[in-house]
Amino acid sequence: MMVRNWLKMGVVPLVLAGTCAQVEANVDLEWRPTIEAAFAGNEIRLGLYAVSDSASDQSLSSVRVVFTWDSSRLELLGIDNTGGASFLFSELPSGVGDCGLNESVPPQDGEGVYEAGTLGGSVVATPNGTLLTTFQFQIVGGDGASANVAAVMQSVSGTCSSTVIDGNNPGLDILGAVGSTSFIAFPEGVPAASGWGLVVLALLLVITGSVRGISTVGSSRGTR
Repeated sequence: MMVRNWLKMGVVPLVLAGTCAQVEANVDLEWRPTIEAAFAGNEIRLGLYAVSDSASDQSLSSVRVVFTWDSSRLELLGIDNTGGASFLFSELPSGVGDCGLNESVPPQDGEGVYEAGTLGGSVVATPNGTLLTTFQFQIVGGDGASANVAAVMQSVSGTCSSTVIDGNNPGLDILGAVGSTSFIAFPEGVPAASGWGLVVLALLLVITGSVRGISTVGSSRGTR
C-alpha cells in the first residue's frame, strides 16, 4: 500500500525549472472502440491508448485520466487490463485521495478517474499507440442518438487533472491531446424510424431474398 501511494503521489506534476531534461514528444490519449453502433443491452469495449505524438517512442511512468461518459445511455461496467501495458497497478481507484471522482467502483455518475503506474521502470507509448486498458460499457438507454465517452484535461470541479508522467524525468507531465469518441446507441430491435433502420431493413430483405433464391434453386435441382 505504501508503494502504491508513493507512486500515485508521482502522478501529480512536480516540475522544477532547470532540473528536467528536455523531452522529444508528448503523449496523447486516444479511444479506440471495437464497433461504431450497438443496441440496448449490448456491451461496448473502448481501448484507451497512449500515443506518442512524434515518430519516436516516448516512455512514461504513470497515468491519470479524468474521463466522462453519457450516463443516460451508458453504464460503466469496469475495465479489462488484458493485453494492456505492464503497469504495477491499473485501476479505477476509490477514496478521497483519488480526486474523489469515483463515488463507487465502477463509478456511475458520468465522471470518473483511471490511474496506472510503474515502479523502477517505464511503459513505452509508441506512435501507433500503446493499449493502457479497455473500458467496458453497456448500452442502457438506446434511442438512436450518439453516446459519448471522452478523456478530459480537468474534472468538472477543477480538483483533478489528467496527467502522463515521463518515464525518465520524475514529476514531468508530458500529456498532449486528450481524445473522445462516440457511437450510435440503438434501442432493442430494428430502429425502423431512423435512417439506419431503413438501411438495416434493406440489407435484411436483400439477404433474405438471396437465401430464399438459393434455396429455391437447390430445391428445383433436387427434383429433377
